[in-house]
Amino acid sequence: MSAPGLRVRSVLQRVCREETMARVIDPVIADLQRECMGASVWGRRAVLVRGYLALVKVLVVLWPRTLRRGVLSRLDADQGALGRTVAVGGGISLLLGLAATLPAFFAWLRFDTGQSWKAALFMMLIPSVLPLTVPLGVLIGVCAGLHGRPMTRGVRRRTLGLAVATSVSMWMAIVWVIPESNQIFREATAGGRLERGLAEGPVSEIRVRARELQQAGRADSATRLLVDYHVRWALCGLVLASAVFGLGVCARYRRADVKTAVVLTVTVLYALYMRELINGPGARSEAAVIAVVWMPAVIIGATGWLLLNLRSEGSSAAAMS
Repeated sequence: MSAPGLRVRSVLQRVCREETMARVIDPVIADLQRECMGASVWGRRAVLVRGYLALVKVLVVLWPRTLRRGVLSRLDADQGALGRTVAVGGGISLLLGLAATLPAFFAWLRFDTGQSWKAALFMMLIPSVLPLTVPLGVLIGVCAGLHGRPMTRGVRRRTLGLAVATSVSMWMAIVWVIPESNQIFREATAGGRLERGLAEGPVSEIRVRARELQQAGRADSATRLLVDYHVRWALCGLVLASAVFGLGVCARYRRADVKTAVVLTVTVLYALYMRELINGPGARSEAAVIAVVWMPAVIIGATGWLLLNLRSEGSSAAAMS
């Protein structure tokens, strides 16, 4: 049986400063534990009631200043780190998206369509490449925004929460925003109404078309469509995997140059893998395509999870020694 007050102390330790714990909270809990040692069963219960009431009185007195100050200081520090994560990650994703769409846009500008608002159409190209750039932006944003920050549970939960929200937002963009932006750009360049293609219609139509090609004996074309279909969902999962990997890198490595080297290595390997995947996936069945497409997200996420666990085990061993 654990000593009374330890669970309450572990909770208060997260919101109180060390000075407050040493001067106020710890003496109250120590008195509670000392009185419980020599008390009978019923006497122990009475001591616990009196001790916890005394602790509540202390907390009521401390809350207007000390406790609130401790909570707000922790939240401000976490929000500052998460704000940097969002700013850096969003900026990197947008810059990479702009860089990826510039060649296609400049090639299109060579043709005079007579439209004075050409430049505005450039924005219609960006959503189609953001699913490729957002995972990298999340990885760089986490490593840069959380640099030098301790990997507390609160930081991990908030970072993963942002990653989940980003992944869901990207899924919504893939389903609704990207098809519409592609159709607007195609019709603007053509100067009239056009029938929607596979890239501009419902995403599920890509899979239906791939199965039709498989039945017709056109395995290569069907495989490419299956890759195009499943890679959209794999990129959503890669966002969460990149956040886990970034947390693991921040927890395992403190030096900025080491983090930069790790991020660059992962970026180059992922780019090479995606190029080979697009040029020729090699897989034939849909199950094989799913395994190949999801492999980067699984490997990156599992590596980040291992880095987090290795870090936590090392910290626990140091604390015990």
